[in-house]
Amino acid sequence: MSISVLAPVAVAPEKLPLSSSSSSSDKQYALHGEIFMFVCILCFSLFLFFIVLLPFLRRLRNTAAASAYYEDSPPPPSAAPNVPMKDAEKG
Repeated sequence: MSISVLAPVAVAPEKLPLSSSSSSSDKQYALHGEIFMFVCILCFSLFLFFIVLLPFLRRLRNTAAASAYYEDSPPPPSAAPNVPMKDAEKG
């Protein structure tokens, strides 16, 4: 074994020569990574916001539907005024 074969393995990574052919041809790799990170964080924030907001909106909608149901229904019999019926008196 010769020392020249082991020399590149023993050299610190920052002293190794940089290869001209990189795996990515993107010149603005860091900028695109930051934009992608921002989009991911924004999507996750919106997801959490809707998880919190949807039960509130569902409860609000159910309350509005229930109040509309009670407004459209006739009053209960105990709330009706006591007016004698004319047909019942004649018979």
